[in-house]
Amino acid sequence: MGVPCEVKFTRYKGNNPQNTTKPKKGIVILQRLRQTPPQYQITIAVPGDKTGNKFELSSQKPPNIIDRFVNQGKITITFQSTPAVMVSISKASPEALLQLIDSIKKVLKGEHVDVEKTKVKTSDFKPASITITRQQDYRNQMNACSHFLKTLKIEPIDLRRPDRKWIVCANLTQLTISGNPIGSRNTDLDVFSKLKNLQVLELKNCALGNIPIPLLCDMFKTMPITLTSIDLSENQLKVFPPLFHLSQLRSLNISFNNLKYLPSRVGALQNLINIDLSQNQMTSLPYIFPKIPTIQKVGLNANDELVRLREEVEAPKTRKLPTKLDGHDYTHHGGVDSLMSIAANVIHRNENIMRASREILPLSIRFQMDDFLYEAPRVSSLEMCTNCLRLRHIRVVRSQVVQSRQIANTIDVIDRFVTFE
Repeated sequence: MGVPCEVKFTRYKGNNPQNTTKPKKGIVILQRLRQTPPQYQITIAVPGDKTGNKFELSSQKPPNIIDRFVNQGKITITFQSTPAVMVSISKASPEALLQLIDSIKKVLKGEHVDVEKTKVKTSDFKPASITITRQQDYRNQMNACSHFLKTLKIEPIDLRRPDRKWIVCANLTQLTISGNPIGSRNTDLDVFSKLKNLQVLELKNCALGNIPIPLLCDMFKTMPITLTSIDLSENQLKVFPPLFHLSQLRSLNISFNNLKYLPSRVGALQNLINIDLSQNQMTSLPYIFPKIPTIQKVGLNANDELVRLREEVEAPKTRKLPTKLDGHDYTHHGGVDSLMSIAANVIHRNENIMRASREILPLSIRFQMDDFLYEAPRVSSLEMCTNCLRLRHIRVVRSQVVQSRQIANTIDVIDRFVTFE
């Protein structure tokens, strides 16, 4: 059995400590030797010395174990060797330490203990966290990447594209590359999709706005579903990225961009707690936040064109949103999307029309279509509303039929009808 931990050795001469090493990563191993009767020993493997620290377990010279802080992953074992050696163990699993102590006590009582053979490899000492602060250190530090790596933080070092070496880090949970212009070359953007255990992704100020929309959509559509927090601030994004499959997402920062609208499909993020849309160019909001049960904070500061609720506005024509939106109330006229949004919803089901229309439609409609453009045809948010599905957001609208020919000069859709009931 082996216990990963951090170890520190103190060697004694008589009763006086002579030498204390610095804490280093180690593995404490209980081994059964091939002898009759069976004998046991403790081996403590450290980087550069996997077999040099061996201590026999003998009832004549039992080790002294101090386990007062075992619940914090800390114990101290003093071996009565020559010279005596005190091993301070920390940052270990409390359950694994308790099992180790119990096995040592059984061995000292002469009881038989079944021990699994543990083979220590050099890769076992790869770091769990790496922080890179200088460009000249990048290559050497990346050589330490392994499946043990949990956290990778790369300070602004002018990294211009994602590194395929990150894929080796199969258990990576947190990746921070803020301040590096990875959107400059539009290559290796699929790397993020390979990090299947990623939970926190920080891409602040990474020039993502320079990536062509098709590539940007492909990049975000394949993000791992394990993500719980994403920072996309300060990227000059003009289109809301298609993150709607990230059902575990709790925090999204997309402030300081150039977004003009918020897709109603954000309502699919049913575990979202915080979303920051501050410092954008929003003019209206879909009626979605009351439909997200976990939402606590919606940042909307400095969206100067966003219509705020005024007392003189008639109640039937407005929908009051919760005050959790930066402490302000905002209107959603009639609770229904604008004609622009409706037009985009109508045509997005036909992929060929969408691709052709994007070249000829006014910019105001194209902005509202971009999040549909590179996705497979599916039920539109408009149909979700009229079919009374979970994301319904149409409110206080008279029964009427809008014939698509009425907006044909804008979107060129033939024989389609949009019905509100």
